[in-house]
Amino acid sequence: MTSSDNEDGNKRNAPRMRTFKGAQLVAPGLFSTFDCIVRNMSETGALVEVPSTVGIPGVIILRLNDRTLERNCRVAWRTEQRMGLRFVSE
Repeated sequence: MTSSDNEDGNKRNAPRMRTFKGAQLVAPGLFSTFDCIVRNMSETGALVEVPSTVGIPGVIILRLNDRTLERNCRVAWRTEQRMGLRFVSE
């Protein structure tokens, strides 16, 4: 295990908590939104699941449906239906 690995062997700065929350990814300029499910979240980022990652830009706003969280994000990685988001300051 390297110094940047956590106890699970993942290279994350903060442990993630499992969740299952409805959310939206809002494109810059608020012209496009994409429904998603937040599968896990930490202080530094989140894993979201979408029907397709095609067309979702690399810079996005994550907004929980219950409006308890809205964060600016950068896409750290993506597959066909999942994306790892890194929270960034404005």
